[in-house]
Amino acid sequence: GTKSKIREPSETQDGSTCTCAASCSPGRVPCPNSQMASSRQSGQGLPLLRSLMQDKKTDWQRARRAATRICEADYTCRDFFDDCTAAFPELGLYLLGTQESVAVAGESMAGRTAAQARVTIGGRSSGDEYQRTMGALLSFFWLMRLGLEGSDSFSFGVNDGSWDPKLPPSDPSLHSEEIKRRVAFRKNANWSDMHKLLEDAGIMKSQVIVASESHHDPERTLAMLSLTAYHDIMKIQALLPTVQKEHGNWCGFKVGEVIDDHDAALGYVLEKFPEIL
Repeated sequence: GTKSKIREPSETQDGSTCTCAASCSPGRVPCPNSQMASSRQSGQGLPLLRSLMQDKKTDWQRARRAATRICEADYTCRDFFDDCTAAFPELGLYLLGTQESVAVAGESMAGRTAAQARVTIGGRSSGDEYQRTMGALLSFFWLMRLGLEGSDSFSFGVNDGSWDPKLPPSDPSLHSEEIKRRVAFRKNANWSDMHKLLEDAGIMKSQVIVASESHHDPERTLAMLSLTAYHDIMKIQALLPTVQKEHGNWCGFKVGEVIDDHDAALGYVLEKFPEIL
């Protein structure tokens, strides 16, 4: 897995107090700014999501920086991580469930407890889902850089502090069984097919006409980063929306019914309430 510069469990990426010590433990990437997660909010579903995202805007300058510079040799893994966590406020939603309690105006969240908020639809903790999301973003970063350090970082992870590839010892006799499997993967993986997949998606270019032309499509890259950042936020049970009366039955879900499929729930919010995210 990937490793990053590790802070004390009580410290977040921006140095503020953290409420999710499990997410910031060694071997895991730092959690984002905890401002969203630490604020006590009321409600459930759409009202809670709207309240949490109030005044939160995508930093398109940082997002476009990540999408534009992702293939540049001097744009580091840490640069990418910092840009993504600064750009997409939705990443903070994964920390909602790390609170010991969720404030509700005089009553429980219609039966949803703080424990339910901590555990996602898939059974993992919300902190684990944040780590998985960051793992997906970093994997995409490395696959975009197969001509640089990408294949090494994808295979071995990165070192604490430097975020450089965590290369195995040069002496094979010092390799553990895990390292041996990683070395075998690095040697035998079909990297050309992985690159071809990005070409087929129109993210990487198969041909560059002008030498100064980018080897990738920044707009498609930006779309991939955006989708990856928020695609699993509806695994947080407290955020699952309820079908509103004005929309009638929607995709098999009845009016007043909680959309308990996380993909459908995200689709409902994006279709009916795109201004929230």
